[in-house]
Amino acid sequence: MIKRNYIIAFALFMLPTLAFSQSIGIGGTITQSIDLLVTPVNNSERVFNVNGNAFTAYPAVYIAINDEMSFALEAGAGFAFMSKNNSKGEVDRDLLYTFPVLARLNFGSAANTGDDCSTWGYYIGAGRQWRSAIDIHGTSTTAFVTYFGEIGGTINATAPADIGVFARFGFGENSTRGIQIGLTFSYNHRPNGCK
Repeated sequence: MIKRNYIIAFALFMLPTLAFSQSIGIGGTITQSIDLLVTPVNNSERVFNVNGNAFTAYPAVYIAINDEMSFALEAGAGFAFMSKNNSKGEVDRDLLYTFPVLARLNFGSAANTGDDCSTWGYYIGAGRQWRSAIDIHGTSTTAFVTYFGEIGGTINATAPADIGVFARFGFGENSTRGIQIGLTFSYNHRPNGCK
């Protein structure tokens, strides 16, 4: 009798857990972008306007809301090759490391949750991005942070994967600004998900 009560209690406890797990997916995103940055003003030093090519990978957790909508939490790491031309026409380059964290609300193919996926999709997101110091023409900036908003459009490549484009606009302290425009590839693995 006692064993049966334990089994019933365990089953009742696990039922909502199992149901919730069916709505969770593990995936990730890879982006390749063109970055345009205005680095922080430090000690009245001039602002650097730099540009570069960035590559970032984001592991992600997807939570299905319905067949056409999901919520995702992503945390990533990447690097960018940054450069700037000075007034003499000289080019200097440096490697920039970046660590973004963001939350996304996905619709259509970007959600990757339904049994019959949409061809097109889009998403909106927001987050925070840490960037390392940059050394250009002998002057270094400190590491800096931007808070950003992001929008993107996707097309179902082969479910549960999609490809698309995105734009990210960020702002931070000391006149820091950042724009990223590029390509995105996302994957979401979830039981009974997009087929």
